[in-house]
Amino acid sequence: MIKKIVLLLLLTISLLSMAAERIVSLSPAVTDMICDIGAADMLCGISSACNAPQARGKTVAGEMGKPNLKSVLKLHPDLLITDTRHPGGHWNQLEKFKIPVLFLPSEKIDDFPAALRMLGKRLGVSAAAERAAETFENKISALRRTKVKNGLRTLIIFNVNPLVSCGKNSFVSESIVLAGAKSVTGNNMKNYFTLPSEFVLRSDPEVIISADVPENMVRTFFARNEFRNVSAVRNRRIIFINADTFCRAGTKLPDAIAELRSRLSAMTENQR
Repeated sequence: MIKKIVLLLLLTISLLSMAAERIVSLSPAVTDMICDIGAADMLCGISSACNAPQARGKTVAGEMGKPNLKSVLKLHPDLLITDTRHPGGHWNQLEKFKIPVLFLPSEKIDDFPAALRMLGKRLGVSAAAERAAETFENKISALRRTKVKNGLRTLIIFNVNPLVSCGKNSFVSESIVLAGAKSVTGNNMKNYFTLPSEFVLRSDPEVIISADVPENMVRTFFARNEFRNVSAVRNRRIIFINADTFCRAGTKLPDAIAELRSRLSAMTENQR
């Protein structure tokens, strides 16, 4: 009898600790992480914003941070993972249907290796996740040790009409500082927010960074007469970056920061 009880307990512990086999990811950054640590085969559903090559053909189960309950239920996932919770996501319904949700931290650069390790442990690929986390940490440490300061007042935008940027609580602003620049929206406590044109005129950014906003839209917007005296516009310092690398807390972020640092440093050198 005792042996049966012990065996039952061991079986229960084993089942509770089993790695998830069917995952829904509702964040492009999370999907990238899952693929980077070799767990892409576990993905059964993704968000409409996910575009990792290894996730092509997977069922779309919602928008970024917003599950489509009907689509999720059809997939019978063991786990739903996200780093963003849309307020209209019906999260209580997922709990009702006993679908566990893993919410990963993503506000600061240092949240990323912690998120990788959480993923690795939950998916049963801790060794691969640890290697990816250590590589990320080493690259970020190298950037911090060789920190430069070009001092360029920089505005990053994610949309025009209206203008959308990010503030102090976004790792993107932190990345801009690590690239050596000064984010003109860095004192705003919000993560992402809209900006009036007056803010651009008042802050007078020396560089405007467009994160995947089509170039023709950006140039048309800033060609308006009201922006003619803004330093970045006057000196033609509008640069375009890949949001998939710079604006996702993923393994490619350190290299994207280094690339931006190089581009901004070249601007400073040319100014001398």
